[in-house]
Amino acid sequence: MGAVGKILVVDDEPDFLIMLGKIIGLAGYQVRQALNGREGLATAQAWRPDLIITDWMMPVMDGSSLCQAVKEDPDLRMTYVIMLTAKNTTHDLVQGLDVGADDYLTKPMERAELLARVRAGLRISNLQRELREHLAETAQERAQLAAILTNMAEPLIVTDAAGMILALNPAAQRIFLPPGKGVKGESVSVLGNDELTKLFARALSSNDEWETVSGEVKLVGDQVSVARLAPVSDADWRRTGWVANLHDVTRFKELDRAKSEAVAQVAHDIKSPLMTIYGFADVLSLSSRLNEDERDAADRIRHSVKFIRTLVDNLLDLERIETDLPVKEECDLALLASSAQEEVSLQATQKKVKIVPNITRNLPPVLGDPTYLRQAIVNLLANAVKYSPAGSRVRLIVDWWDDKSLVVSVADKGPGIPPESLSHLFERFYRVPGQEKHSGTGLGLTIVKSVAEAHGGSAWAESQLGKGSVFYISVPVPQEPAMIEQRSGRQMGESASSGSSNGDQYNGKAGSNGTPSPRAHGARAKTNLRHPAKATSSVLT
Repeated sequence: MGAVGKILVVDDEPDFLIMLGKIIGLAGYQVRQALNGREGLATAQAWRPDLIITDWMMPVMDGSSLCQAVKEDPDLRMTYVIMLTAKNTTHDLVQGLDVGADDYLTKPMERAELLARVRAGLRISNLQRELREHLAETAQERAQLAAILTNMAEPLIVTDAAGMILALNPAAQRIFLPPGKGVKGESVSVLGNDELTKLFARALSSNDEWETVSGEVKLVGDQVSVARLAPVSDADWRRTGWVANLHDVTRFKELDRAKSEAVAQVAHDIKSPLMTIYGFADVLSLSSRLNEDERDAADRIRHSVKFIRTLVDNLLDLERIETDLPVKEECDLALLASSAQEEVSLQATQKKVKIVPNITRNLPPVLGDPTYLRQAIVNLLANAVKYSPAGSRVRLIVDWWDDKSLVVSVADKGPGIPPESLSHLFERFYRVPGQEKHSGTGLGLTIVKSVAEAHGGSAWAESQLGKGSVFYISVPVPQEPAMIEQRSGRQMGESASSGSSNGDQYNGKAGSNGTPSPRAHGARAKTNLRHPAKATSSVLT
């Protein structure tokens, strides 16, 4: 069997990489391999593959960065990319599609499923190439397009640049329309799915000619899909339409639900024996018959039980945040930050670290859950105090980030974070290499990110080795006319330092230590919010 496509496989696990190469090679495809994203990008630029299969988590350059680099390269942007990941939540899948991936596979995968996705990807890749090379609509091209649309198992919708329907494959026809009904030339709103209509509205309003839009779409019954709207271009790279592909993620939703129920049940069953162990260890420590070593052992038992209890509570918090949207009530972010500071004050005093608040007055309320928001700020402050040297300061700022959101930032003078670790900080159980001596569950920053995203915001970090780090949470404010007027009429210097000393104010100018306030970052706010992991700063506290 002759080779029918050029496929590049990128994975940092040599054995897994060899296995994938053999499976794909035996199927008759040309295969080249790379051990990390940077090597994969160089191979792609030199070899011009038809399809790339890349792992998500890799050193040097991870899969999402590789995918983004491929989609930004004019010579590679139409290359079909399949992302391999061990993650299986809907949020993770949407994130992978958002950076430009065309499809995804979760590890471990079946050989048949891998080859089926490769064949489908190559068909779509070939179709896109043919659409660019042959702008004129010939009968042959229409027949090829119809054949591909007909054979695809997943719903596919093709529109023109204005969002008017050009074609639906049979899978989409069965889901959205009664038999025999034609909708060519009509708006996607005729399909009767509000979520899909909103996704197209987002795509059409984007100023980015090549932006891909993704989001969840609820279909018939309990079926849930992730819709990905990809632009289609002509030979001059002008956008001529959209292709919407709907990936069924119902199974992942069910797995999420089952996982949440299992975690809750296991946590409930663990708590009772944990407290029994803690109680007996407490009784032992009060006994006058224990020697010093035995008393120390009892204290170690209590400490270990408290750690496990904290870990269980953190896991439960994550499940609640990720499965249930926060209660939508008005929250005063400034008051929540002040309350969080009070909770961490004892820890800061024991460490001889001073928390310096700079909280802007008269901020509008945000909508969300005050308990979760306060917990996220507590986590950032406690983390900053833990890594700060004795005698240093931790800066707490609450202010506008841009005209649509507020920001809470916490800056420390800790050891800093290596650049290669910044994109992994908010992952579950991730610990920065070399900083394992600091105790913790590895879930604090994950909770921060989950809270921010559950409220429609973002969480990210900036850092310099040896100088410290700054962590941010952005939260959108309700877009009401009165609030917009309040923002436009507000003066730059309306910050209250509440606890600041030596004139070290954050009022839109650099303070005495050269640290700009969040307002000073306004020119790059959109970039940071869109690509939080890429945010870098040349000046830290």
